Amino acid sequence: MKKYSKLETIGVWSSIDIPNSKEVNISFASISINIVDSNNEPISQWAYGSIRLVKMNNDSAVFSPDLEETEHLTIFDKDAARYLLSLSEKKTNSSTKQILKYVLLIFIVSIGSLLIYKYHRISLEKLALTITSQEQENFIGGLVIENLKGLSICDSDATNGFVNNLIAKNMKINDTIIKVKFFSSFRKHSLLLPGGTLLIPKNIINGKNGLITFEKLIFNSHNSQKELRPIKLFFSNQDTIDLVYYILGYLEFLNFSTHLIFKLENLNIKLDKRLNINDEQWMKIRGLCV
Repeated sequence: MKKYSKLETIGVWSSIDIPNSKEVNISFASISINIVDSNNEPISQWAYGSIRLVKMNNDSAVFSPDLEETEHLTIFDKDAARYLLSLSEKKTNSSTKQILKYVLLIFIVSIGSLLIYKYHRISLEKLALTITSQEQENFIGGLVIENLKGLSICDSDATNGFVNNLIAKNMKINDTIIKVKFFSSFRKHSLLLPGGTLLIPKNIINGKNGLITFEKLIFNSHNSQKELRPIKLFFSNQDTIDLVYYILGYLEFLNFSTHLIFKLENLNIKLDKRLNINDEQWMKIRGLCV
């Protein structure tokens, strides 16, 4: 059939606009067939991908360039008809494959965009957590304290040192990962800040079952800080663009005043062990930062 890629054949062409049929010469080009009259004047040009077979019998085959059948071309050469049919089917299949490739590409891009939209926050928060050192977390916790309003925080080194050393000794650890500070307030909840600073309102430990409450706060805070829950909450409440700036090294865009601080609300926990704080030590703790 390759001979028809350069040679010509003859046929009969007709159109709905022209009632009389014409005998024409047909040449096979690379992407289309060219139809010219006996004077070699162009009549029509059909792309292979659009050509469809209308009917075929032993003597001839009728083709059309579109579904509307605006034109007809009758070819009497069986070999030429079969070759044109193979070309049109090949181009049609090729076009279909091309369309499927584009559809598949659009589908993949859409799924990728959806996944990025859904999980980009989680990825940013994990990245921010990964690049944050302990010193950086402590610094963030300090900035949070500076932006806390309406709290009278006891910031005495001697006072805080006594409590923290007592906790470390009783928990039998070399360096506790939480640092206790008291503040004067009628708040019902203690606050655990990034870096492990635990702010305890004095009215909690001065109330009924104050020692038990204090011990629950210590153990709960210790476990929460080991799981990095305060810094995770801090990052989760930052705007996405501010989180991006932080990852790039700009802390000044972080929000320290409106984020949710980790609150130790649920103290309905069972103590597996106690701190063994005696009455004298407890009285001293209750008397701190009065």
